[in-house]
Amino acid sequence: MRTSISPKDGCRSPPSNSRLPSERAASKRSAFLSANPKAASAFIEATLRGYQFAVDHPQEAGDLLIASNKDALTDPALIHASLKMLVDGHFLRSQSGVIGTIDKAKIEAMGAYLFTAGILRDADGKALKERPDFEGYFSNACLG
Repeated sequence: MRTSISPKDGCRSPPSNSRLPSERAASKRSAFLSANPKAASAFIEATLRGYQFAVDHPQEAGDLLIASNKDALTDPALIHASLKMLVDGHFLRSQSGVIGTIDKAKIEAMGAYLFTAGILRDADGKALKERPDFEGYFSNACLG
């Protein structure tokens, strides 16, 4: 598995002047990518290996996650059901077998649900009035 970070070659984040906290955080991540390409590349590589492990060994991966977060993850059945959904729904590995890529249609569907349900909030905690352009929230460009 090869992964490389090349912020100048397409790793992007939403604009830094956004009022959404997640977009401002993404801008800070972009700055980190530019300043620390080796560390960022190592992080993405480790994340992809973790996704691969979770797909190949979902029970063990769920058990490890629970064991590492005992105070927060108090419902093992929910954790294992969630991981099963992530694996079966091809969120960790695409239907074509690629680990870690983000499916635009899934992001659009999840974003539409979150927006319609009033879950997405601005920096002041108010529900968004306009539906964001969710395509700007992710990129597969950092995957080698």
